[in-house]
Amino acid sequence: MTVSWWSWASPIGWGQQTLAYDANTLTPLLLNLALTVAFLSLVFLLQAQRDSGASLLAGRLGRVDATSSLSTSLGLAWRLQRPTVVGWCVGSAFGGLLTGSLAHAVAGAATADPNVQKIMEGLIPGGKGSLVQLFISAIFVMVGVLAAACATQVIIRMRQEEVAGTAEEVLATRVSRARWLIGYLTVGTASIVLVLLSGAAASGLSAVAVGDDSARVGDSFAAAAAQLPAALLYLSVLGLVFVALPGWTVGLGWTVGLGWTVGLGWTVGLGWTWLGLGTVFGLFGGLVGMPEWIRDISPFTHSPVPIGTSTDWSGGLWMLCIAVMVAIGATTGMKRRELNTT
Repeated sequence: MTVSWWSWASPIGWGQQTLAYDANTLTPLLLNLALTVAFLSLVFLLQAQRDSGASLLAGRLGRVDATSSLSTSLGLAWRLQRPTVVGWCVGSAFGGLLTGSLAHAVAGAATADPNVQKIMEGLIPGGKGSLVQLFISAIFVMVGVLAAACATQVIIRMRQEEVAGTAEEVLATRVSRARWLIGYLTVGTASIVLVLLSGAAASGLSAVAVGDDSARVGDSFAAAAAQLPAALLYLSVLGLVFVALPGWTVGLGWTVGLGWTVGLGWTVGLGWTWLGLGTVFGLFGGLVGMPEWIRDISPFTHSPVPIGTSTDWSGGLWMLCIAVMVAIGATTGMKRRELNTT
């Protein structure tokens, strides 16, 4: 395999350029070191020029009067989360572009190496079908991870609003605590749908652009829909954690163990931890031979695999039911919970 020059545009690519299992060249890592030193120097330079808590760039003047959408807690939640959602949608769209454009090339890989089919089947639990369909399903598991990560950040933002005291100002109005939570759960659901649609649309368009079969458009949207239940389950469960154990909600970092947050108290980073473990167990568990009971911990393991006409959607339906029940439980519990800023 010949490494593309695009690999040099990413620090991750610099690590891959070491060719650890072949040439074992450490020179590319000097780029990582140089970039780290440069950015750290920039951080200290900028820090010396700004006031504590202030920005170096002047904020633009706002409207004299707020828009009508900000008259509701739901509108405010969406406005606070909108830039983050856009960022995740852009990332999902780039993933979709790669999926659609590479699917045609993947079709010829099985001819060159029959083991490719087995590898793809290992990535998708119970996946049996054409190599292209397996490839699309595997990539859209990662798109589903992006959607779940976006939903996780919605709940994290709600926790940050509570800790900062701004949630108290909203709840000082006629907005109830349950309504405030429902607003963020609604924004989280919309965020998941938008991220998945961005990936599916980009995948379908790129497949058509490279001259692939138009059926790939349907395959992309089906693969995206299959990831919806798992992402909603992450949203609802973390919402319940926010209600029952607010100090455990936030993990500022992608961890797979115990974590803590600066300024928000010690915490087990349940949001990012569960998402990180779910990604590893669900996507790579089959490749490394993990026991099935460990893989079953990940919601992504139970996501439907839309291949052919005999797709089993039961796992997705069960996760949807659980997500709804958990969300109802979180909303009920929020009615009796006081604000917790520690």
